[in-house]
Amino acid sequence: MISFYDTRYFVPQWDEQMLGPSWKQERAKWDFDDPPKPLPLTDPVMQGAFKYCEHCQLTWLVGYDGLEGHHHPHHLAVDMEDDESEIHRYGLGMEASIVIFVHGTSIPVGKPSKSPVGNFGGIGIFFGEGSKYNQAQPAGEVTSPRDVDTEYAELEAVDIALAIVKLHILADREELLMDFAVEKHNAKLKRRMELAEHKAQSASKAITATDDAYAGETEIEQEDIDDDLEDERSIGDQEDVFAKLPFRIIIVSDKIQVVDNVCKHYKAWTEKDGQLFSKKGNPIKNGDRYQNMIFSELEDDLDVYMKWYHIPKEQNSGAVKLATEALHGNFSGLGYGLPI
Repeated sequence: MISFYDTRYFVPQWDEQMLGPSWKQERAKWDFDDPPKPLPLTDPVMQGAFKYCEHCQLTWLVGYDGLEGHHHPHHLAVDMEDDESEIHRYGLGMEASIVIFVHGTSIPVGKPSKSPVGNFGGIGIFFGEGSKYNQAQPAGEVTSPRDVDTEYAELEAVDIALAIVKLHILADREELLMDFAVEKHNAKLKRRMELAEHKAQSASKAITATDDAYAGETEIEQEDIDDDLEDERSIGDQEDVFAKLPFRIIIVSDKIQVVDNVCKHYKAWTEKDGQLFSKKGNPIKNGDRYQNMIFSELEDDLDVYMKWYHIPKEQNSGAVKLATEALHGNFSGLGYGLPI
C-alpha cells in the first residue's frame, strides 16, 4: 500500500477540496506525521458537507465552492482550472469526491448465526438513501466460518465497495458525462442555428446589399462551420478523457482500527513469505485482507484516489442498517456475488 497523499486520512481542516486556494499556504505549517483529529460530522464546518444526488445515486463532498459550484453531473468540490501549479502531485488534480459509508459486523464466537443461510458476518455499503448501489451482503461465503470478525467484515465491505466503483460506477459516470456533453453540444448547435436564421432574416430585410456584406456573411458562416467541426472534435477528445474519470473516494468507517491501519500503521509493516508482520514481528491480523485490497489498483490504473474518514457508529446508520440486515440473511444489492 503506497500513499499518494501527504496523509490518507480525510482531515476536513487540512483537505484541499475543503480549503481551496489557501491549502497551498496552509500546508507548510502542518506535521503530516502527526495529523490532527478530523473534524466530526457534527462540527459546523461539516454541516451539509456530504450531499446525495438522486440522479447519480451517489453522495458527494460539497467542498470549498459550496453548493454554488456543486452541480450535477460533475459535482465539483473545488474548481482548480485556474491553478495547475500543483497538478503534478498525485491526487491533487481531483476536483470531486464520492463518499461511501461502510460497516462490517459479525456474530461473536460461540453464538449461533442469525441468518437462515448460516452466515456469521454481514457487510453494509451505503452510497445514499435509496441508491441502487447500496449493498447488504454476507461477509465471505454465505456459510462463512465462525472466525469471521468485524475487522474482516469491514475490510471486505471496503473491497466490495471499490469493486462496485470499478465495475459499475465508472461505466455509469462515463455514460452520464458523455450524454451531458452531447446534450450541451446539441444545445449549442441549436443556439447557433437560431442565430444564423435570425441573421438571414435580417439580411433579407436589408434595403441594399453589397458584395462586401455578402463576403462578410460568408465568412461568418465559415466560422460557424469551423466551430461545429471543433465541437465534434472536442466530443471525440472527451471520450479519451472519460476513459479515466478522476475523482477521489472518501471511505467513511466507524472502525478506527481499520482506518488507522490503512492510513498510518501499514508504514511499519513488512512482508515475508506472503504474510504481513508488524514492527515487532507479529503477524498482522487479517493481513491477507489488507494485502488483497484493490484500492491500489484503482489508484494506479484508473486515477481514482482514496481518503479515509472515521466517524462514530451512531453517525454511520445507513451502512449499519444494511450490515444488520445482511447478518440476518436479508441480502440485497447489485453487487451480491460480485467477484473481487
